[in-house]
Amino acid sequence: MELSDIRKEIDAIDAQLLPLFIRRMDCAKKVAEIKKRDGSPVYNAAREKEILDRISAKAGQYSGAARMVYGTIFRESRALQHRMLGSGQKLRCRITAAPKEPDRVQNIACLGGPGSYSYAVLTALYPQAHPSFFSRFHDIFRCVQEGTADLGIIPVENSSAGSVSEVYGLLMQYCFSIIAAKTLNIHHCLANRTGRPEDVRSGHSKEIADRKSTRLNS
Repeated sequence: MELSDIRKEIDAIDAQLLPLFIRRMDCAKKVAEIKKRDGSPVYNAAREKEILDRISAKAGQYSGAARMVYGTIFRESRALQHRMLGSGQKLRCRITAAPKEPDRVQNIACLGGPGSYSYAVLTALYPQAHPSFFSRFHDIFRCVQEGTADLGIIPVENSSAGSVSEVYGLLMQYCFSIIAAKTLNIHHCLANRTGRPEDVRSGHSKEIADRKSTRLNS
């Protein structure tokens, strides 16, 4: 078989995939109409996880890649539904109208601990502030809501793995505004006690790191 033959086969497969993708996006529109009628949220974390787990289990050696592809499809479906429902319009207006600098910054709620990516952003933006560390996004928002922290440092976007969906949901729930942003280069590594890759049998990872590291996972 020659390269031209394989390319013809790929073209034939793509010709089948595109109409199916269009049909799926059309279904997402219908879902948006029902969610608008019922007042349901766009994001359904449990259903997405269920589908991703099922896809990963069936994809064999392409499990990581399949998870990334379907994750992208889900994000595009959600984006389409948000556009149809006008989601985030009030939030965007609040962000535009928000003051660029707070009156004071003494205490900042931060995800993780010293050495975390969020802490690196905190020290870059507000080096004199006193950090309070939390393990859950919700606790950071609650801390700011109650006034025990002046600001919260939260991740909102990852160039490889996409949006941190939970954060966007909390932003809308608490009606908070984004007043500053910083781009941070993220480098993940696969680490074990022996230093030998062949000793790795299973791994533990944060979800966002797992979604970024499909080459290692596959």
